[in-house]
Amino acid sequence: MAKQKNADDEATPGRIQQVRMVARLVHKANPRALPIVIGSGVAVLVVLIVVGLLTGYAGYLIPLGVLGGILTSVLLFGRFAQAAQYSTIEGQPGAAAAVLQSMRGNWTVTPAIAANRNMDVVHRAVGRAGVVLVGEGSPNRLPGLLAAEKKRVARVAFDVPIQDYQVGDGPGQIRCASCSARS
Repeated sequence: MAKQKNADDEATPGRIQQVRMVARLVHKANPRALPIVIGSGVAVLVVLIVVGLLTGYAGYLIPLGVLGGILTSVLLFGRFAQAAQYSTIEGQPGAAAAVLQSMRGNWTVTPAIAANRNMDVVHRAVGRAGVVLVGEGSPNRLPGLLAAEKKRVARVAFDVPIQDYQVGDGPGQIRCASCSARS
């Protein structure tokens, strides 16, 4: 059966088109980036081919050189694309929230939890490391906004009753150290 295309499929670009769009963005941000990416991939390939021919392990090192060259190019292209992305959003409102939301790891990001009429904004990220407040705006007005939000976060965090739990006597039992209840 033939796969039917709908309007959503036609509106989203394919993988190659996406790479071309990112390459244009990278070239616009740094004209020397693409020659560096291609040159480094070719250099890794050439080095491994030469070493393979000199040592007699060409059958092993030529495929390794192809894979190593592609890997080097892809890694460098990704780094240059990330740098181009950050340079594109630099100085625009909401840039800090965009960077926070693209962080790796298990972070819960809440953009614009506090703001004032001058467009100064505080964003919150919560993860294993704790609560991180990020201010965006004028350095003269942000300390007050950050301090107010820090007090609010501390008040909310410590209003919750904290129980000290220990492992119970039997398997799968948890015992509350400050009370006599078992669950």
